[in-house]
Amino acid sequence: MRVYIAVFALCFIAAVIISNPYPTAPDWYAAIKRPEWLTVIVAVLALFVIAWQSWETRKAAQATRDGINLQEANFQQWVDVRNWQVTPSKQDEFEMAFDVVNSTDWPLTALHTYIRIGHLESFRRHDVLLAPKEAYTIKGLYVAVSAELHMQYISSSAMLPALIVVTYKNCLQRIATQERTGLIHFSATGVGFQLEDLPNMRVGRWYKLAKKVKQEAD
Repeated sequence: MRVYIAVFALCFIAAVIISNPYPTAPDWYAAIKRPEWLTVIVAVLALFVIAWQSWETRKAAQATRDGINLQEANFQQWVDVRNWQVTPSKQDEFEMAFDVVNSTDWPLTALHTYIRIGHLESFRRHDVLLAPKEAYTIKGLYVAVSAELHMQYISSSAMLPALIVVTYKNCLQRIATQERTGLIHFSATGVGFQLEDLPNMRVGRWYKLAKKVKQEAD
């Protein structure tokens, strides 16, 4: 506001001086007292105001973006995959389950999961609201195994590769996808999940569908 007042005052003073010159005005004044020079002066001042206003607008926009980024950082969310369970259901099949946990202090909505364990490939829609620290159990995952793998389970420990993709909507209503790949170690005495990068698991029709749903949501 002060800049606008100063520019208006300068324009007014320039107009008064040019329209009412002093009798003893110097020679250089004769050149600027013509109307076209007044137009030039006013135009220069106007350009200054426009440039200043543009700079202020950019500064305000950047401050807004910084505020949004800070807000998103404060509300950053993620999910964890925990509490694996493996139970033999048949001679050549295991039933598996795990928990998707909202480990943050804000609610989120689990939209869908893509699961690949061994030869099993599953895409499921959930649309389940998870309160902070709340877990949602994914169960009914029946994985066919070979007789050799079943014997390993009985005698020592068996292992299967796994890929878990969880798509969720955070508290800011943004869609996010989180992937976990690793190895499931399971035996008659316990189950463990070892995180490991397994790029060969990121294939298949349902995996492509999960990615497509995420892209459409964005």
